[in-house]
Amino acid sequence: MIEHASLLNYLVCCRENYRSSNDTRSGSFAHLSYTFDASLNAMFVPLINGKAVVIGSKDHLETFEDENFTKYAPYDFIKATPAHLELLGETLIETQKEWITRKLVLGGEALRLTYLKQFIQKGVDVDVINEYGPTEATVLILRNVFL
Repeated sequence: MIEHASLLNYLVCCRENYRSSNDTRSGSFAHLSYTFDASLNAMFVPLINGKAVVIGSKDHLETFEDENFTKYAPYDFIKATPAHLELLGETLIETQKEWITRKLVLGGEALRLTYLKQFIQKGVDVDVINEYGPTEATVLILRNVFL
């Protein structure tokens, strides 16, 4: 059984590690199903930081084609699965302008280097946090990967 206190501790940990000191950023873009444990930090961490949660309106392959995704960027962090990286890579802008986020929080499946290939090749300045781990540990086991 996962207790509420465990979830609170997880969110406090995320609050300290995922927020940006830039007050003009939106907190996150919530696009994962609310029934998926990976959606918890995308929904609650911005709220406990006093920031906005932008709710996505598109499904699956069109997730990041939502006009609100770019309209309310940049974000403190984007929570996604490694499989979403291909779709996120399509949003990379070839300019000097800051990208959508400086932090990708990934979980839900194993993270393989091949998923990050296009970000590495394009020199995207982004921290990758690998949250892949057992739900029994209240959503994650935190691991940092730096690009």
